[in-house]
Amino acid sequence: MCSGDWGVFAERRSKIGYQMSLLRQHHSLKTEMLALFAVILGMVIAAGVIVQRSHSLLIAGARDAVWEASTPPSQVFSVVNGLGAIREYLGFALHGDEFDIAAVRKFEADSKSIWSELAALSAFFPPAVMAEVEIATKRFESYHSSYSKTAELIAAGKLDAARENYYGSEARAFREIGPQATKLLSVMSARIMQESDRLEATAASSTIQLITIAAAMIGLMVAGGLMVVVRLLGPLATLNRAIIRLSRNEFGQEVPANSGIKEIADMAASFKILEAALVERQNLEVENKLARQTDEQRSMAIAAAARSVQAVVSSASRGEFGDRAKAAAGLGELSMIVDGLNQVCQSTGEFLDELYRCATGLASGDLSQRFNAAFEGRYATVACGLDAAMRDLGATIQEAKATSEKTATRAGEIKRLAEDIAERSESQAVTIEQLNLAVTAFASGVAATADAAQGLVETAQTASHSASAGSRLASDALAAMATIEASSQRVGEVAGVINSIALQTNLLALNASVEAARAGEHGKGFAVVAAEIRRLAIQVAEASRSVRVMAADTQVQVGESSDKVRQAATALTGIASIVQSMNGVVIDIADAANEQANAVNQIGNSVRSLDEIKQKNMASSEANAAVASNLLSSATELAEKMQRFSTGEFAISANLTE
Repeated sequence: MCSGDWGVFAERRSKIGYQMSLLRQHHSLKTEMLALFAVILGMVIAAGVIVQRSHSLLIAGARDAVWEASTPPSQVFSVVNGLGAIREYLGFALHGDEFDIAAVRKFEADSKSIWSELAALSAFFPPAVMAEVEIATKRFESYHSSYSKTAELIAAGKLDAARENYYGSEARAFREIGPQATKLLSVMSARIMQESDRLEATAASSTIQLITIAAAMIGLMVAGGLMVVVRLLGPLATLNRAIIRLSRNEFGQEVPANSGIKEIADMAASFKILEAALVERQNLEVENKLARQTDEQRSMAIAAAARSVQAVVSSASRGEFGDRAKAAAGLGELSMIVDGLNQVCQSTGEFLDELYRCATGLASGDLSQRFNAAFEGRYATVACGLDAAMRDLGATIQEAKATSEKTATRAGEIKRLAEDIAERSESQAVTIEQLNLAVTAFASGVAATADAAQGLVETAQTASHSASAGSRLASDALAAMATIEASSQRVGEVAGVINSIALQTNLLALNASVEAARAGEHGKGFAVVAAEIRRLAIQVAEASRSVRVMAADTQVQVGESSDKVRQAATALTGIASIVQSMNGVVIDIADAANEQANAVNQIGNSVRSLDEIKQKNMASSEANAAVASNLLSSATELAEKMQRFSTGEFAISANLTE
C-alpha cells in the first residue's frame, strides 16, 4: 500500500473517530439505548475498517495487475523490435552501407540491461511465466552471440564469412526468437487475465461482505427501531431504502444526514463513506476494463500491421511494388518499420519503371532514352551504366550511318566513272570503225595501182596522198590507243579506290561488331547489321580486284595494239617514200604495190585487233558499271537498315541518289 492510500485511510479513520466522540457527547436517547447504539456504531466502525481494508487490497492488486499488463510485455516488445532493427542494420552493412560497430555494441548493452531487469522481476512471477522467461533468455543470449559475431566479421572486413554467419546461425537464432516471444507474451496475457479474474472475485466478495454487514446493521437497527419506532421509523426506512439501492449499485441516494437525531445523522455519514468506497471500487473496475480494451486494441493493430507487411512482401517477391503496408497510429517502432518498407517499395518501383521505359525504347530502336529520375546507391550505379551503354551504342550507330553514306556516295562516283568509261569505249569503237574504212579504201587504192600501170604517176601521186592519209590515220589510231590505255589505267585506279573503300568499310564493320559484342544482348541486332556490312565490303573488294585484273589485261593488249599501229605508221611512211621515188623507178611499181598490199593486210589485222580490244573494253566497262550499281544497292540497303535506329541527335536518310 502506497503512502497516498495510507493518507486516505488515516483521514477516514479520523472522521469516524470524530463521529464517535460526538456520539459519546450526545445523550438525546434514553440511557438504556446507549448500549444498543454503541454496538451498532461499533459494527459500523468495523464495517468501515473492513471496507477500507478491502478497498486498499483491491487497489494494490489492481495496481500490480496494471503493472504486469504494461511493463513486462513492453520490455519484451522493445527488445524484439530492437533485435529486428539490428538485424536489418547488419543486412544493409553487408550490402555496402556504412557500419558502426560501436552502435551495435551499445544496442547490445541496452537490450541486455532491459532483459536483465525483466529476468530479475520474473522472480515475482508464477512458475509458468518464470519458465518461459528462462527459455526466452537463452534464445536471446544465443542470438546476441550470433549477431555479435557477424558484427565483428563485418568490422574486420570479412564480408563473405559475415554473410555466411548472417544467413546461417544468426538467421536460425532470429527465427527462434519470434515464436518464443509470442509464447512468452501469451503466458503473460494469461497471467493478466487470471489476476483480473481474481480482482473481480475479490470485488464480488467485498460486495457480499458489505451487503452482509449492511443486512446485520439493518437487523440491529430494526431491533432498536422497535424500541424507538416513533422517533426512528422514518429515518431508518430512508436509510434502508438507500442501502437497498446501494446494493444495486445505485449511488447518489438521499439519506437523513441532517436529522435531529444524532445517531441517525452518524449512520447517514457512515452510509456516505460506504457509498464513496463502493463508487471508488466501481471506478477502479471501469479503469481496469478500459486498460484491457486498450491492450486488446493494440494487439489487434499490431496483428493488422503484420498482415499488411506480409502482403506487401509477398507482392514484392512477385515483382509487384505498387502495394503499400498500413499501420495504425501509436505503434512506435512498428510504424517506422512500415514506413521504411513503403519507401523501399516506392523507390524500387520507380527504378523498375524507368528501366522498363529505356528497355522498350532500345527494343524499338530509340537509343535516346535516358534515366530521368534521380536515384542513389546501387540504383544510381546501374542507371549510369545503362545510360553510358546507350550513349556508346548510339555513337557507334551514328558512325555506321556516316560510313553507309560515304559508301553510297563513293559507289555513285564509281558508277559514274564506269559509265564514262563505257561512253569513251563507244567513242573509240567509232574511231576504230573509221580507221577500218580508211584501211579498206587504202587497200582498194593499192590494188588499183597494181592493176593500172599506165596511170602510174597519177596513181603514185594518189598513193602518196593515201599514204599520207594512212599515216595520219595511224597517228590517230596511236592517239586513240593512248586514250584507251589511259582509260584502262583510270579504271585500274578507280578499282584501287573501290578496293580501299571496301577495306575501310570492312574495318568499320569489324569495329562495329566489337562494339556490338561489348553491348551484349542489346547489341545483337546491330551485330547482324555489322556482319552484313562486312560481307558486302568483302564482295566489293573482290569485284574491285577483278576490275583491276581486267584493266591490267586491257593495258597489256592496248600496248600490243599500239606497237602494231606504230609498225603500220612506219610502213605508211615507207610507202610514202617509195611513192615519192616511183617517178624514177617505174619498174619497182609492182614490188611497191605488193609491199603496200602486205602493209595494208597488216593494218587490217591491226584494225581487227583494235576492234577486239574495243569489244573487251566495252565488256569491262559494263562489268565496272554493274559492280558499281551493286555497291550502290548494298550501301542503300545498309542505310535503310540503319534508319530504324534513332540516337536523338540526327537520322540518316535511306533515300540515297545515284
